[in-house]
Amino acid sequence: ALSEDKLISSMVGNTSATYYRTNATSVFNGSTWNIANGPCGSQIVYKSTMAKYEDKAYLAVMDRSSFVIKVYEYRDGGWSELDGFQEAGMSNGIGSGVFKLTTDSRGNVYMLHADNATGSYLVKLRKFDIESRKWSTVSGNSTHIDAHDTHLNACAAISPEGTPYIAYGDLLDPNTCLKVICLDPESRQWSEPVVVSTEKVGNDISFVFSPTGIGYLSFVDGNSMVHVYRAE
Repeated sequence: ALSEDKLISSMVGNTSATYYRTNATSVFNGSTWNIANGPCGSQIVYKSTMAKYEDKAYLAVMDRSSFVIKVYEYRDGGWSELDGFQEAGMSNGIGSGVFKLTTDSRGNVYMLHADNATGSYLVKLRKFDIESRKWSTVSGNSTHIDAHDTHLNACAAISPEGTPYIAYGDLLDPNTCLKVICLDPESRQWSEPVVVSTEKVGNDISFVFSPTGIGYLSFVDGNSMVHVYRAE
């Protein structure tokens, strides 16, 4: 992510070295990378994801051992937590397969994840309103998408008009295809899925909107081929 003209990256160490299962945040100064003081310290984390808006960067980390997700904001050279993400029932379990952070054209922050608060690992989109500084669940409920804990590949994108979209595919289903749902602007409920591609979904689903409202959706199929779709 870019913040204050700096390139910031985040990773989770997966070796027995110093940064094992901790979040390392690095800043590129134009010629070299330097490990910066991240917000997590020695906290053990499972995954991390980043997004940006103008001169601010956002980092989300997942700790599956304590079923906690935390989201941080980087601005003016320092990190602060966007408090209030946790909600009732999340302590029952967090799915590790769906974990993506994004922002909209107004600076609101969205976290796509899955928890089993309802008894199944259903995908949920949480929104941090940049003006009220509060979290809420988009539509008020989880989606109907079952994440199966680890096996779903999914990401979210927000149109310039503020409509949330979710693209997803089940990695374990041999007949899986890429599907998209959106939030109906009138009913404020999630739509039925629309099939975008019948190719088997592999990894790396990416979904973005241009400032003029053109949507770009890409993914890697089961044969490691990249597919790109454009919607106007």
